[in-house]
Amino acid sequence: KESGADAVIMWVLPKHAATILGQAKAAGFQPQWIASSTLSDAPLMHKLTKGLWEGVIYANFLDIDSPKVKKYLEAQKKFAPNEQNTGVFFLAGFMFVEPLVEGLRRAGKDLNPETFVKAMETIKNWNDWLGHDCTFTAQDHQGMRSIFLSKCGPEGKAEKIADWMTYKEGK
Repeated sequence: KESGADAVIMWVLPKHAATILGQAKAAGFQPQWIASSTLSDAPLMHKLTKGLWEGVIYANFLDIDSPKVKKYLEAQKKFAPNEQNTGVFFLAGFMFVEPLVEGLRRAGKDLNPETFVKAMETIKNWNDWLGHDCTFTAQDHQGMRSIFLSKCGPEGKAEKIADWMTYKEGK
């Protein structure tokens, strides 16, 4: 608080973020909070922080309003009807496995480590998934390097405030 900081970046897990916001409020410290994608489930974070998450800006890797989300939510209703949290954290599990499944599909029946890696390296600017611009090369197996910025609005509603941004190494 005494630092006079206008903004504070959090790179923590949800429980820690809730504790930090609660303690900051108790101390009268109200900077602009900015968070990593580990805190990108706005409805969940809003609930965990009892509303203190409102106004927080955070990196996001999955557009919850994407039409592609619908097929996963339909599958969830069928196969996991008791699942309560169907936000970003729930959907991230599907998103993170999609490039793997695509690589297996591209590798075909002659699957071995070499054919799998070669197949993964054919994925270029792939957008038929929940993420954005997935690319693998012989030099880079990261896959996804894109995020957009969101802000938590009233009632935990995510508000997209910046379009997709892609990290380009060396730039």
